[in-house]
Amino acid sequence: MHLPLTIELSPSRGVLASVLAVHAAAALTLFHVPLSMQMPTAVPGEGHGAVAAVAWGLLVVSLLLGVRAELGKRGTALRLFEDGAVEVSNAEGRTLLCRIGVDAVDLGWALWLHLRVEPGAEASAGEDRALPPGQGRGVVRGRRVMLVRANLPIAQWRWLRIWLRHTALRGEAGG
Repeated sequence: MHLPLTIELSPSRGVLASVLAVHAAAALTLFHVPLSMQMPTAVPGEGHGAVAAVAWGLLVVSLLLGVRAELGKRGTALRLFEDGAVEVSNAEGRTLLCRIGVDAVDLGWALWLHLRVEPGAEASAGEDRALPPGQGRGVVRGRRVMLVRANLPIAQWRWLRIWLRHTALRGEAGG
């Protein structure tokens, strides 16, 4: 493996289908829960509409966040370095230099990565200077990323796992 290695990410249809299926199942469950269930309220029969509205609102927000997280991988690239750093860039050219947290998980079929932004490491493509704090946050939204094989070219899945195990996490554990 020759480093630095650049990996282009893309959304996974399987993950999107899973997000939609789980939320559809939850919506069907909400349809089958009668609103007339005995709930402890001060006034009998009051508050059921509010509980249902909150449940439906949380379900919709959860669905939107799940779809947004997966579709947000489109146009994102990871650049892996020999010292264990990873540069995350988006389609607009914004980049962040990050480190992988020691709480990263490799299950073989999925990776959960905790990206810790290096202080003062936010920059635009082609620039050596750091951007003012707060600019470039759109590159890594939640700073926790789940990747499956379908998110990247299949030949690079193995290299990413090797780099994670032998370079990124080894350097993080020592530091």
